[in-house]
Amino acid sequence: MTSNEVFAISPDMKDIGLILMAGGVILIAVGLTLNLGIIPWGRLPGDIRIARPGMHLYFPLATCVLISLAVSLAVFVMRLFK
Repeated sequence: MTSNEVFAISPDMKDIGLILMAGGVILIAVGLTLNLGIIPWGRLPGDIRIARPGMHLYFPLATCVLISLAVSLAVFVMRLFK
């Protein structure tokens, strides 16, 4: 057995590296938008807020839709490189 056979990288490991790099880029982008206030996460116009005496309900509907679109776009882009 030669040293090239022992340290050969399988095709699956290359995919994991690509996924980790894409995940890192996504985390950096989300972190920048949260810290710089580019997108007001949790305070979008479609978020539902109901405040009454003794009850407070908050459902971030628009924020959930925006996060779902971002994740779907990221998965679509990762599948393009596969």
